[in-house]
Amino acid sequence: MADTTITSVVNTPSSEIANKTFVAATYTSKSDLASTASSKGASLVGVQDSGSSFGNDTVEGCLAELRWVTIIVEDTPFLVPAYALPEG
Repeated sequence: MADTTITSVVNTPSSEIANKTFVAATYTSKSDLASTASSKGASLVGVQDSGSSFGNDTVEGCLAELRWVTIIVEDTPFLVPAYALPEG
């Protein structure tokens, strides 16, 4: 399913439309959100970052900014984001 842009209002009386502004909206299909293809999936999902921790506004961009570190606990390696480790 391709993106769909709504450009008209159907079955709405003209009296309700008068003096109102309608903006065309684009909706993304579920298959595009689930996709791993370039410019799909995490590239389409926005992030609300009220603390300004990231310079990107998509899930893909924020994940790319994370630095991952391997730590070893009792001979078992764990991959953790660097921000979760104590300083020093």
